[in-house]
Amino acid sequence: MMVHSNVVLCIPAQNLETWLWVGLYPARETTNTDMIECRDGLEKQLASKPMPKRLINGNSKNVEMYKKYTHEFAETWPRVTDVCTQALRFDQSLMATAIRV
Repeated sequence: MMVHSNVVLCIPAQNLETWLWVGLYPARETTNTDMIECRDGLEKQLASKPMPKRLINGNSKNVEMYKKYTHEFAETWPRVTDVCTQALRFDQSLMATAIRV
């Protein structure tokens, strides 16, 4: 998707780790998806993952790991929008904006 130079894409910061959790760990039995976007503590669960897939170290996001898993996360985006209402809302707003630009 091409984005016009005067468009700024903003991801709701409160939801990013939840969306990553749902996208990158879809098969987890312990993931209760009811109201998952309202759930606290997913940052700590991402930080507790083994090093090869750890996105958060302590209280800091590992930017290189975020970049590394960009394509995998993009492939799982349909699941994220199925599970997360705010992701679906973001997706719909983004697509509506992209069509107008």
